[in-house]
Amino acid sequence: MIDAASKNSYEKYLSRLIALDIVEQTGRGQYRVYLEPWWTPASGLEEPQNDVHDSEIDVASVGVPEWRDVLYGAARGLDLDEDPQSWVPPCDFEDVLEAIPELRQYEHLLRVWFDELADSQP
Repeated sequence: MIDAASKNSYEKYLSRLIALDIVEQTGRGQYRVYLEPWWTPASGLEEPQNDVHDSEIDVASVGVPEWRDVLYGAARGLDLDEDPQSWVPPCDFEDVLEAIPELRQYEHLLRVWFDELADSQP
């Protein structure tokens, strides 16, 4: 029972990190962790660093991702209910988090990496 619970917890947290591309898959059962994901404005990248990593954020964005691309990709990666009204421009960070509360777990990280969000803390 403990082994099953540990494996379930491991898989749950790994899927959350993969959904945000903090962890990228590099091969079968192999992963790489990034302190600063590819989609942060400071990274200068426009796609994941590993070709084998399937990124919903990469699919959701055109060019350098914005915060809404990151949240939308994470919602898709976690199979969350993507309320279409939440993504209609101009969309508001707080409105998206309210509509899809499971994404609130990423709030602090996004506020750190996106200056426009850091300036609008509640």
